[in-house]
Amino acid sequence: MMVRSRLQSFVLVLLYFMAIAPVAWAQEEPPVVKALYDTFAEVGGERPTHQSLTTAADGTITITGVKILMQNMQQDGQDIRQELVADELIMGGVKDASKGIFEVGTMSMKNAVISVTTPDVETVRMTMPVMQAEGAFIRSPDMLKTGLDRMFAQSMMARSYTVPLLTMAIGDFSIDLHDLKFKWDGDPKTFMGESVYSIGSVELPASTLDDLGMTPSLKELGYDKLVFAATGRANMQMPKEHIEVEGDSSFLARDMGAFSTSGAVGGMQPALFEAAQAIQESPNSIDVNAMMAMLQTVTIGHVKLRYDDASLAEKLLTWVTQSEGKSREQIVTEAAALSDFSLAGLGSPELSAQAKAAIQTFLTKPGWIQIELRPDAPIAVNKVMPLLGTPAEIVKLFKLQISAGALGE
Repeated sequence: MMVRSRLQSFVLVLLYFMAIAPVAWAQEEPPVVKALYDTFAEVGGERPTHQSLTTAADGTITITGVKILMQNMQQDGQDIRQELVADELIMGGVKDASKGIFEVGTMSMKNAVISVTTPDVETVRMTMPVMQAEGAFIRSPDMLKTGLDRMFAQSMMARSYTVPLLTMAIGDFSIDLHDLKFKWDGDPKTFMGESVYSIGSVELPASTLDDLGMTPSLKELGYDKLVFAATGRANMQMPKEHIEVEGDSSFLARDMGAFSTSGAVGGMQPALFEAAQAIQESPNSIDVNAMMAMLQTVTIGHVKLRYDDASLAEKLLTWVTQSEGKSREQIVTEAAALSDFSLAGLGSPELSAQAKAAIQTFLTKPGWIQIELRPDAPIAVNKVMPLLGTPAEIVKLFKLQISAGALGE
């Protein structure tokens, strides 16, 4: 009987250890988790918490009930909080990419919610049933030496992020964003590099927008819903002492039109990001004079804003002619006259003529219209400041152009 009892106990103990063998004891924080928590304690003001933490034999870390204060600011004595909670956070393939920097091969979250609470404004909630990342970088607090470090530490930069569904809600209003993707190719020590993002689709019924009191409504224009997608690219580099950023983005509303932008900004001192981070953490602490001094070296290169019509402008023009009882020719003439009046103060007859011609072309038969800065070389803010009293000189300096044409040109 005793032998049987001992054998039974041995089997039970063996089964117990077989069950927990893949898992290390739960409560001790692995170095990467400690770095993550200590970093957010530094930038958010509170150390993250969780319900349970386990580490499998292969090093995979599973954390449940995660709560992270990503940002906490003060404005007029009231808190502005950005907080992340998730049912589960899993990190696998963790390795030291560099001293003080951990690279996480794969990272995923389940039922993650980011909430932004602002005084006098309803809380914004972003819910993600699933988030997956590859090549995420987590810094320890001793790597938070600059404002850029703190900014990127909050975002947990990764080689790629994928979010199949994100629901953004403000009060009773909510919107679903599908197939969000982000890719980054850069240096984890400096976070300089190129990033690309895309939003696969967002769909809003016409009734949702009509509730906002839009005039004319989508239904009046002949649309039963708004479906759009977005893409973007940004390349941040620091070749010398200053930071340069260039990129482009596009917003495509299906069957309506597309709005796109591109541009380049340089000459940004790293101290400018320090100041921006300080303002985020304490908005009332801004030193206007110091900020203006740092802005003097910022340069502006090419900038382009463009709209390509698919049907929206044409339908809006039709609606205006019907609602106001005017012909298309009258609308075009009045818009051209308004353009002349609005730009007269710039003292640039050439720009006024360009704008008038572009408006007439676009409103007569909507195609594309764009505004572009095309300076011979990037222009620093300190070169523009002395010209504020002579806007025509600024127009010449930046080679500001306004143009329009037919689709396909």
